[in-house]
Amino acid sequence: MENGDKVHNVRKDNTNSPLKATSPVKDERFSLIRRSLRLGGHETPKSKDKRGKEADPVSPTKDPNEDKEVGQIPKATTAKDSGTGTQSVNIKPNFSFSRTSLLESTRKKSEVKDKCNGLNLIQEDDSSGKSDVHGHGATVEVVAPLSVMEIHELIRENMLSKAFQHLRLLEKEIPTAGSTDVNETASTEIMRKWKDVQLLYHNFTEQIQSIVTDSLNSSETNAELFHSMMDIIEEEENIHSVNEETEYASTYEFLVKPQKWKCLWEKTIQKNIQQRIQKYIILQEERTESQLAVNLGYLRKQVVTDISTVKNNLQKCYPEKYRILDMYVKHFHEIISSNLRELLEKQMEYNELYAVLDWAVNTYPSEEVLRHEDLQPDVNVENLGQLLDQTTMDKLKNDYCEAVQRKIRKWMDNLIKLEQNKWSSENSPEILNNYYHSPLHIDVQMMIGQHMKNAEKIDNHLRNKLCIICMEEAKHFVSRIPNIVEDWAMNDVAGQNISRLLGHLLAIINSFQDLKSGLTQLDNLHLTNHEEMERAVDDALESFNKLILSQFKVKTQIHFEKLMTRLWISDSEGFEEIMTVINELSLHIKKMKQPAKSNLVQLIHYHIVKEYIVQVMKKKKSYKKSITCEKAAKRILEQSDAIKEIFNGLC
Repeated sequence: MENGDKVHNVRKDNTNSPLKATSPVKDERFSLIRRSLRLGGHETPKSKDKRGKEADPVSPTKDPNEDKEVGQIPKATTAKDSGTGTQSVNIKPNFSFSRTSLLESTRKKSEVKDKCNGLNLIQEDDSSGKSDVHGHGATVEVVAPLSVMEIHELIRENMLSKAFQHLRLLEKEIPTAGSTDVNETASTEIMRKWKDVQLLYHNFTEQIQSIVTDSLNSSETNAELFHSMMDIIEEEENIHSVNEETEYASTYEFLVKPQKWKCLWEKTIQKNIQQRIQKYIILQEERTESQLAVNLGYLRKQVVTDISTVKNNLQKCYPEKYRILDMYVKHFHEIISSNLRELLEKQMEYNELYAVLDWAVNTYPSEEVLRHEDLQPDVNVENLGQLLDQTTMDKLKNDYCEAVQRKIRKWMDNLIKLEQNKWSSENSPEILNNYYHSPLHIDVQMMIGQHMKNAEKIDNHLRNKLCIICMEEAKHFVSRIPNIVEDWAMNDVAGQNISRLLGHLLAIINSFQDLKSGLTQLDNLHLTNHEEMERAVDDALESFNKLILSQFKVKTQIHFEKLMTRLWISDSEGFEEIMTVINELSLHIKKMKQPAKSNLVQLIHYHIVKEYIVQVMKKKKSYKKSITCEKAAKRILEQSDAIKEIFNGLC
């Protein structure tokens, strides 16, 4: 065996060596020293020995005391001395030093630390075995980093500080951006470590997201965990902030980029809030009119519960400088506002629009949410501003007014259809307190009153705008009824249902009178609106009277033709028929309310008297005998008294 080979064997078998490669502390020292040399910019490519194995990289730096390169060991060859017969060793610079020799040689030189570019990566203390790993003054034992799986398990168990310490140790084993040609000479091991570091940072990211997301779901929180998490977030930001600005950031493959965990932490809070509230601010395709209002009620409870959790549990877990309660309240405010604005872009019904209006204006800023007793006095409402900006509120109010107008028109159309069904049925109109009764005025007043009441809860401007809309629609409704009744009566050619229609018509007249007086009691209506509505009702009542009179004329005209004839003195059949029609009408008129009753009675009375006189003047009947003249005069007086008596009874 050659002497050189013996030397190598001794190195391999020297298990008692204090610099044994398997020692984690010594191996760590060797790794750090190699990195120190590399930081000086003197790394040379690896070479292979005769056995095809890669030799350790060496530095071409010259030893000032020896005329040979540091890191090179002369190749040993043997030759016999002719005088002594012994073998001598010739040295040729071919083979590399072993790691142990290199370490021993390097440690003897004081300039090693100068080649670290000022980076004090390790401060040895043989007596204590301690070093400052994170550069924050806290000393931990210098050990090799745990395996990737072990660090991952620490992260999973929320042992974040310990996990981050070992992650930093693992990251420090990756060459820095100052290494010369590191991309070209990086080994598979460096690549693997870099990927491991990236994976562990990703695990940290997921764990931070998980901790933040679960924080609102638990009634008990671990303050130490949150403090540890925020310390690590700040530490990582300080460590990697320089990497983002370095000139190597776009070219160096193994550079660990800033994780931006602080930004991630806040975005996770926002995402968590979004997920918690968006399920309530939605419009389902198949929904009831009140579904959104119910959902907003659930949202109210959710917001109060979550902010209470932050106030009572989370606030004490974060450092005071983060003002965590104010941050959560701000994000709740902004995200709810954003979701409502997005919701308002969709087609919504009247009840849904009002639910949003009422929630934004009345519920949210009141004692039901932000000023809730469980949140005060910690939540500062004044700094938040309005939930919806003025432009959005104006659009919401306009959409609401348009929806109200559509709803009123549809509702009134249905109301008219119900009335027409009553006319076609064989049922007599309802009688209440000896008067014909129709609920039309109640429905209209309730409709107007309810919208006015709802609008008052929002603001006066909306109330005034809705007042105009409601009165316009009510006037339109009142003016439509006479035309509909007239059309229905004209289609009844035989006049078989005219008597039944008359009862329903008088019920509508009574209802319109109540509507006229009822609207004056609504304090929300302006004087102009009162006057316009009264005129509309008066016009409708006049139309009804004309319709009743026209029907009365149709039934009595043929009997008026029988007056003042030759048989009239002895036969009063024509007049009796007229009185029968009047008596039938009077039975209905008695169930009318004043003053419409008096107006109708006067109108019919005037027509009877006028038509009677017309018949007398028209036929110009003369009698030769005085006795006949006396009979005619007496008959006129009797019939005149009969007409006067029946109409006096109606007034």
